[in-house]
Amino acid sequence: MGHLHLILWGIPPLTLQGYAAIDGVKGALQRWADQFYTNLSAEDQTFVREMVSELVNIEDTGEVTRRRATWERLRDIATSQEQLERIIGQLVYQRLLVADTKTVEVAHEALLSESRLIRGWIEENRDSIRLQQRLESYRREWQEHNQSENYLLDVGRLAAIEEWIERKQPRLMNIDREFVERSKARRDREIQAQLEQERKLREAAEAKAKAEEEKKLIEIEKSLEADARAKAEAEKAQEAGKRVKVEKQRNRSLSIAAVLLAGLAVVTFGLKQRAEQREQEAINALTARPEELFQTGNQLEALIESVKVLKELKQIGGNQSSALVRLQTVVYGVKERNRLEGHESNGIFGVSFSRDGQKIASAGGDRTIRLWSRAGKPLLNKPLLHGSKVWSVSFSHTGKGELLASGDANGKIYLWNSQDGSLQRKFPVKDRQQKDNAVLKLSFSPDDRLIAAAVYSDKAVEIWRVADGQLLKIIPQAMGVTSVDFGADSQTVATAGEDGKIRIWRVSDSKLLKTLSHNRLIYDIKLHRKGMVVSGGEDEQVKIWRTADGQLLKSFSNQDTVYGVAFSIDGEFVAAGGAGKIVRIWRVADSQAIASLPNKDLANRVNFSPDGQLLASTGDSLIRFWSLDLNQTQQTSLDGMLRDACRFLNDYLSSSTSLPQDDRRVCDSI
Repeated sequence: MGHLHLILWGIPPLTLQGYAAIDGVKGALQRWADQFYTNLSAEDQTFVREMVSELVNIEDTGEVTRRRATWERLRDIATSQEQLERIIGQLVYQRLLVADTKTVEVAHEALLSESRLIRGWIEENRDSIRLQQRLESYRREWQEHNQSENYLLDVGRLAAIEEWIERKQPRLMNIDREFVERSKARRDREIQAQLEQERKLREAAEAKAKAEEEKKLIEIEKSLEADARAKAEAEKAQEAGKRVKVEKQRNRSLSIAAVLLAGLAVVTFGLKQRAEQREQEAINALTARPEELFQTGNQLEALIESVKVLKELKQIGGNQSSALVRLQTVVYGVKERNRLEGHESNGIFGVSFSRDGQKIASAGGDRTIRLWSRAGKPLLNKPLLHGSKVWSVSFSHTGKGELLASGDANGKIYLWNSQDGSLQRKFPVKDRQQKDNAVLKLSFSPDDRLIAAAVYSDKAVEIWRVADGQLLKIIPQAMGVTSVDFGADSQTVATAGEDGKIRIWRVSDSKLLKTLSHNRLIYDIKLHRKGMVVSGGEDEQVKIWRTADGQLLKSFSNQDTVYGVAFSIDGEFVAAGGAGKIVRIWRVADSQAIASLPNKDLANRVNFSPDGQLLASTGDSLIRFWSLDLNQTQQTSLDGMLRDACRFLNDYLSSSTSLPQDDRRVCDSI
C-alpha cells in the first residue's frame, strides 16, 4: 500500500519512525482536527463531512467501522474533480486516508473514535448513513439479479427511502437514483393496473347487465307473440267444433276437442317454462353486478349496487329466492360503513377518536389535521395547519373541553382546542438535537397531565407537562423511536422502535422496568388497562405481551409488515393494518381470526371507537370505518334487506363528496 501511495500521490510509505513522529494515531487526529479541517473553505468542509459519511459503516449493533468508498461515489458528492483529487490527496499525504486506483478508505479505525469532529458528524447523520447503506444494499441485490423487477423496493421500503430523500436531499449515485425511480415506476404501474382492472370489471358488469336486459326484453316480446298465436289457434279450433252438427258428430267432436285442449296445455306449459328460465337468467345477470364489486374489495360500491338490484327485483316480481340468497351474502358481508374524504393523497398517518366517540381527528402528509363527526361530516370550516407532514394526533381522555395534540415531521408539537380549532400551545423544541426530527407518535397520560412524544431522530421519548408546556424528562433510546404509549396508571410509559425492543419505564425516575424483544423494527405499540401490550412491525407478526412479567401471550401472523395496531376498549379484540392493504381483527381469548377487511391502501394506523362499534383505518387519502357488529341479524325478505342496506349506507350517502348524484339518492324512496 505504501508503494501505491507513492505511485498515486508521490508520498513515501509510512515508517515506524514517521508514525512516532506524528505521535501515533491520536497525534495525527489532533493535528488534523486543529489544522487541516479548520483551514478549509466552507465548500471543502462540506465535502469532507459528506465524504466521512461514505467512509463509515454502522453495524446492526450500532458500532461504527470503516468501509471503502469508490472514486465514482466520491466524485458524485464532490463539487468538482479538482476538489476531489486535492482533498483526498491532502488527506492521504496526512496519512489519514489510504487510496488505490479504485477505492478510498480511512487509514485507521481510531480516526472514527478519537476525533470529536468525526464522531459528531457520524452521530448527526447516523440515521441518514444507515438509510444510505440500506439503499445501496437493496440496489446491489437488484443488480446481482440482473435488475429484475422482483428485487425493486417494495412499498414499505420505498416509502422509507422516499421520506429520507425528501427530508435530507442526499447526493445519490446515478444507479441508486435509477433504482429508486424504477421502484416508484413499478409501484405506480401496480396502482394504475389495479385501477384499470377495477374499471374494466365495472364496465364489463355494466355491459353484461345491459345486454342481458336487452335480451330479456326481446325474449319477452317473442313470448307474448307466441302466446297470442296459440290463443288465436285455440279460438279457431273451438269455432270449428261449434259448427259441427251436435247430435251426429258428438262423439267425434268430443275427441277432437280433447286432443286440441291437450295440445294447448302442452304449448302453454312450454311457454311458461321458457319465460321462467329467461326471467331467472335476467335476475342472475343483475345479481352478478354487486357480487363482482364485493369480491374485488369495493364494499360500499357493492352495497349501493345491491340496493339498485333489490329495487329492480321488486319491480320485476317472480321467483327471486336464489337471487335474495346471493344478495344476502353481499349485503351482510359488507363491513365498510363510511369513508372520510378530504386529505390530499400524501398519506394519512394518524387517526384518533374523542373520548365520547363522536369526533374523529386525522393527521396527514398534506400538513393538515382534520376533524370529523362520527357520521363523517367535517366539523370545522378549514383544517388545522402544520408546517410539515403531520405524523401523529391524539385526543385527551378527560376534561370538559376536548384537547387535541399533534406532532409533525419537523419535531413540532401543538396543542389544540377541538371545539373551535384554536391553537392552545406550541411546545418548545430548542433542546432538540435536530430541527428536522419527526414526532412519530404522541400519547396523553390517562389523567391528561402529561404528553409522551416519540422523537425519531433524537432517539428519545420526551415527557411534557400539559398545563404549562414544560419539558419534564427525556428518556434516551438505543435507536430511532417509532411509538410510545402510557400505562393505565399514568406512572409508566412503553416505548418501541428500530432496535426491535419494547421497553417499559417508570416516569418519575426514568427507571427501566421491563424489556421485551420483538426481533425486528417495531412500528406501533398500544397498552391496555388489563396489563397487556400489543406490538407490530417488520417481522409481520402481531404480538401480545403481559406487561407485569413480560410473558408473550399471543402471536398472530399478519402476512405483511405491520404499521398500526390497536386494542378494543374491552381488550377482547386486537386489530392490525400494514403494507398488505388488509386490516385484520383477531379475538384475543381464543386467537380466532374474526375479519379480513380490504383497505385498498396501506393501512398506516387503526383505532377502535370507544363504544367498540367501529374500527377506523387510514390509507393513502381516505379513512375507512368498519362495522364490528359480529352478530348482525340477517333479513331474508327483499324489503328487510333493502331497509338494512340503506341503513348501512346512511352515513356514506350523506357525507361523501365524490359520489354521483344518482348514487347519493339511491335510498331516497326507501
